[in-house]
Amino acid sequence: MRGGLARPGAGPRDAGQPRSAEAGGLTGSPGLTSAPLKADFLVWSVAVALLSYVWRVHDVFPILGKLKFSLMITGILVFVYFLDSDRRRKLETVRHPISTVVVFITALIAISITTSLNRDFSFNLFVKDHLRNILLMAILVASVRGFNDLRVYVLTFIVGSLIFNQNVLRTASLDGGGRLIDVLYYDANDLAMLMAMTVPLILFFVVRGRPATKMFAVLCLAVNVLVFLRAGSRGGFLGLLAVGLYLLFQFSAVRKPTRFAAVGVIAVLMMTLAGNQFWGTMGTLLNLQGDYNMQGENGRKAVWLRGIDYMMQRPVTGVGFQAFPTAEGTISAHADRQMYGLGVKWSAAHNSFIQIGAELGISGLVAFLVLLGYAVFTAQRLGQRRNPDGSVPDEAVMAQGLVGAVIAYGVCGFFLSQAYACVSFMLFAMIVALDKVCRMKDTESARGNMSWAHGTIRLRG
Repeated sequence: MRGGLARPGAGPRDAGQPRSAEAGGLTGSPGLTSAPLKADFLVWSVAVALLSYVWRVHDVFPILGKLKFSLMITGILVFVYFLDSDRRRKLETVRHPISTVVVFITALIAISITTSLNRDFSFNLFVKDHLRNILLMAILVASVRGFNDLRVYVLTFIVGSLIFNQNVLRTASLDGGGRLIDVLYYDANDLAMLMAMTVPLILFFVVRGRPATKMFAVLCLAVNVLVFLRAGSRGGFLGLLAVGLYLLFQFSAVRKPTRFAAVGVIAVLMMTLAGNQFWGTMGTLLNLQGDYNMQGENGRKAVWLRGIDYMMQRPVTGVGFQAFPTAEGTISAHADRQMYGLGVKWSAAHNSFIQIGAELGISGLVAFLVLLGYAVFTAQRLGQRRNPDGSVPDEAVMAQGLVGAVIAYGVCGFFLSQAYACVSFMLFAMIVALDKVCRMKDTESARGNMSWAHGTIRLRG
C-alpha cells in the first residue's frame, strides 16, 4: 500500500490512503471515513419496484395504473439488470439457504396447481403475482453491491409506507366501530401487519440516520402509529406488542436507554392517539370465550380446524395455490348446503400457517416454518457482529431491525392469509442481501489483512 502499511483491522485513514469501504461490496460502519457507493440506475429501479409491488403506488396515483406502471417497471428492471456487468451482481450471489427454501416453496406451488381445486385461478396468480415477487426478490439481492444499496431499499420501503398512509388518511373511511374501510388493496388487518413490520425498520434510521433522516423517520413513525390505530386490528396489536418486547429485551445492537426511549415514544403515541373504541376492541382479547371467532362455523377457530382437515385429506399437494376459499365452498363439511339454495361462505384461511399447509400440503407448512426460522437465525447472527474496536456496525442494527420485522410478520400472519405476501419475500430478500454484504465485507477484510501480512514479510526480508 502506498503511504504506509495498515495494521490488521485498520480503517482506510489508518492505511494511509483512502479506500472505498464498499469497493468490494463493503459497508461503511460508524467510524469509517470512506464514501459509500452511490445508488445507480439499477438500484433506483429496484427501489421503484418496491414502491409498486408492496406499496401499490400505481393504485395511490391512478395515472400510473393507466400507464401499466407495475408491468412497465418490471420490464425495465429485468432489462437493466441483464445489461449490468458488475461481477458483484451475478445471479450466483443470490445463493443462500433462505433462497433455496423460497425456490422449494415455489416448486411446491407449481406442483399444487396440477391438482388444484381451482386450477385456472391458481395458475393465473402464480404467473401474475408469485413469479414476479420471486423475480424482484432475486434481483434485489443480486443488485446489492454494498450496505448503502440495501440502506436505499429499506429507506424506500419506509417512504412507501408514508406514501400509502397519506392516501389512507385522505381517502379511507371508518366503520361504526372506528376501523378503517375502503383501503386500497389491503384490508385493515393486512395494513396493521405492514405497519407493525415497518416499525423496527424505521428505528434503524432513528438511531443511525443523519439529522434530517432521523426527523423524517420520526414523522413516518408517528403516521405509522396513527394508521395502525385506525386499523383497529387485534392481530396487528399482538404483532406490535411482540415487536415492542423484542425491542426492549433483545435489540442488543442499540443501547438500552435508546431502545427503552423508542418503545416509550411509541407507547405515548398510542395512548395519546388511540380512542376508547380501540382499547375496547383490544380488551376483548382478554375474553376470547365469548368472541365470535371462537363460535360458529364461520369463526376462525372452525375455519382453522377445517383447514387442518384439508391438509390431512391432501397431505402431498394440498387443495392448490390460493385455493383455500374454493375448498371452503366445494369440499368442506357444509358445502353441500348450496345444493339446497343455502349460502356458504367461501372463507379465507385467516392463518398463514394453516393456509400454506392446506394449499401446498404438509411439506409446504414445514418449508414455511423453516423459512421463518432460518430468516430469524440469519438476521440474529448478523445482529451480533461488532467492529474491531467493539462498536456496533450499521449492519448489526439493521439485522436486528429485520428480526423485529420477521417477528411482526409471523405473529400477525397467524391471524391472516399472508403466506405468500409480497412484503414477506422482500423482507427475506433484505436479509439475504445483508448476509451477502457482510460476507463481502469479511472477504475484503481478510484480503486486506493478508496484504498487510505479506507487506510485513517483504519488509522483514
